[in-house]
Amino acid sequence: MGVAHLGPEEMAYFTDPSRRDPRAVLAEERLRDYAERTGGLTLEFWQLLVGHVWGQPRMMTMDEAAKRLGKPLSQLQQIHEETNRALGWGPSEQNPSPPSEV
Repeated sequence: MGVAHLGPEEMAYFTDPSRRDPRAVLAEERLRDYAERTGGLTLEFWQLLVGHVWGQPRMMTMDEAAKRLGKPLSQLQQIHEETNRALGWGPSEQNPSPPSEV
């Protein structure tokens, strides 16, 4: 995928909280607040990864963000993990998976 450019209809969806799950809206607000408080590379990374949170009509993969920032992917993965810990998000909140069968 690399980069997804969001059209007007998609941006309207992301900017209208009434059209979205309140939990997703809250998660994005928390992410934006955290990234802006932290600043620096953390903010730059998240603005590229989920630009729509800042009103930018784009989203991109971590690989593409690493290329654009000129940083190793491992450094951005670390920022991603640090953000998840800081916000109390575990793997289940980020990548829900079905329960395993026993």
